[in-house]
Amino acid sequence: MSQPSDLPYLSWARAHAGRQRLCMRGSGMPSRPLPSPLPTLASPPPGQDDLWHERQVAAAVAHRAGVEPEEVFVTLGASGANAAVLATLLQAGSSEPGELLCERPSYDPLWRTGQALGCSLRFFERHASEGWRLDPLALEAELSHDTRAVILARPHNPTGVDVPEPVLHALGEIAEAHDLWVIVDEVYLDFVPGALPAYRIHPRLISTCSLTKVYGLSELRLGWVLAHRSLVERMTARRLHAEALLPTLPHAVALALWDKLDGWRDQARAQAREGAAIFEAALADLPGVSLAPHAGTPFGFVSVADPAALTLALEALGVGVTPGAVFQAPGGFRLGWTRPVEQLREAAEILRNALVMRT
Repeated sequence: MSQPSDLPYLSWARAHAGRQRLCMRGSGMPSRPLPSPLPTLASPPPGQDDLWHERQVAAAVAHRAGVEPEEVFVTLGASGANAAVLATLLQAGSSEPGELLCERPSYDPLWRTGQALGCSLRFFERHASEGWRLDPLALEAELSHDTRAVILARPHNPTGVDVPEPVLHALGEIAEAHDLWVIVDEVYLDFVPGALPAYRIHPRLISTCSLTKVYGLSELRLGWVLAHRSLVERMTARRLHAEALLPTLPHAVALALWDKLDGWRDQARAQAREGAAIFEAALADLPGVSLAPHAGTPFGFVSVADPAALTLALEALGVGVTPGAVFQAPGGFRLGWTRPVEQLREAAEILRNALVMRT
């Protein structure tokens, strides 16, 4: 098996954290303070085992997602969810890990985690000239006999472009025809009103998610997988060889806050819409500049000539953005808009002036 690979995006993000006064690099809602004092951790009822708290969370997630509790696997964040699925699918009863197919551009932990597991990699492209849309036929053309799983983000990271339900269903049909699975990282999905988890659209699709990006509960590291119960059983058996039991205090806190999630989701959507509108207005009439057709996400992708030079110029002016190169998209940069409105307006004015001076 190969050695664990570097994660350039995460390394870059940590190295640049807090370096600019107006940081437009965020891709989710700011962290919410946890309640104080923390909720009391209830003891399992008589006759229940030490997995009772985890089952309570699974039941709450299942009710919210419209699935059965047996179709929920609780994890340490969405990254833990993706890693659990990849390890289960790529190393399933074989001396050699299978092949992983990933979209490009992409959030690189999606595929580098598979690479760390020793799998081979292939990519299918999402093109700026096509509005970054996902083409099922282009994806299918890149499959090989060794492909065991496909992984992608919905909405797409770094552009924020959504994957429509008919396209997801087509992906499920392709997966069924080729006897493989499609992992859909949906950590931003609740920014999109009315969107169903991919798993509910086709049983060959696997949804991963968490309470971090939309709800600001990053401190809890609470994530989950929605998948066929046979896969949940395999992931559960595999976990007995690793952490075995998840920490229960985050589960107690999450359940105590569960009735607040809808209100926080609505606030997050409103904030994302307001932030997007500020930057859309600032960029609307500038030649050679385009903002991807995002789906209400708290970020978007700006395509522009010579983005590396522009990124450096913005940093000198106190505005931080994320270079597209860290997503394998060197033709632009990701722009987040989850900061306070006054800061967004100031950053938008600086960005516009910097772009105008280049024309």
